[in-house]
Amino acid sequence: KTVEPKPEEPQPQEPSELEKIKKQQELMQQAMDEMIIQNPTPDELAELKIQWGEYSPTDLTFLKQHLDELLSVYECSTPIQKALYMNICRSELQARKCLEDGDVNGYEKAVKIVSMLSGDLQIKPANKKDDQAGGSFGVFMAQVEQIMPIPEPLPEFKDVNRIKKYFDVFFVRQIARMLGKSDIPVEEDFNEDWS
Repeated sequence: KTVEPKPEEPQPQEPSELEKIKKQQELMQQAMDEMIIQNPTPDELAELKIQWGEYSPTDLTFLKQHLDELLSVYECSTPIQKALYMNICRSELQARKCLEDGDVNGYEKAVKIVSMLSGDLQIKPANKKDDQAGGSFGVFMAQVEQIMPIPEPLPEFKDVNRIKKYFDVFFVRQIARMLGKSDIPVEEDFNEDWS
C-alpha cells in the first residue's frame, strides 16, 4: 500500500495595502449609512448646498456630520477656523472618494491636505503630544508657578548664609563705586563681621 501525498492547498494571499484600505473604507461607508437615520429634507438639502456647494445628498450628509463632529471636539471661535474645518471635511471626503476609485495618488494628496490643515489649526495629534506628556520641565514649572506661586520667605530665612549681603557688598557696591554711584567708604565693607 502506497501513501499518496496530499496536494498542498494554495495559501491565501495577503491583501495588498490598497485592498485593506478599500475594505476599511467600505466598512466605514456601511457604518455611515447605518448612522444616517433620516435623509435631509429638501429645505435642509438646499441649506447644505448653499453651505457646501454641489454634492450628492450622501456627501452633504457626510460633510455636515463630520463638521459637527469636529466642532464638538475642537474650539472654533473665528470664521477662518470654521472655513479650515470645512476644508478638512472636503479633503476627507475627497480622500474617501479616491480610495473608492482606487486612486492612491489622489488619496495621498487629500490626506496631506488634511494633515496640513490640521497643522494650521493646531489640532494634529503631534501638536498635542507635549501637552499630554506634561511638556518640558520649564513648562511644568511655569504652570506650577501660576497655580501655586512660591511665597516670600520668612524674615529669619531671607538670607541665612548671607549670600545676598556678600553679593551686594563685594559685587554691586564695587560696580557702583566704579560708576561713581556709591558714597559708602570701602573700609565699611571690610569692618563688618563675615563669620
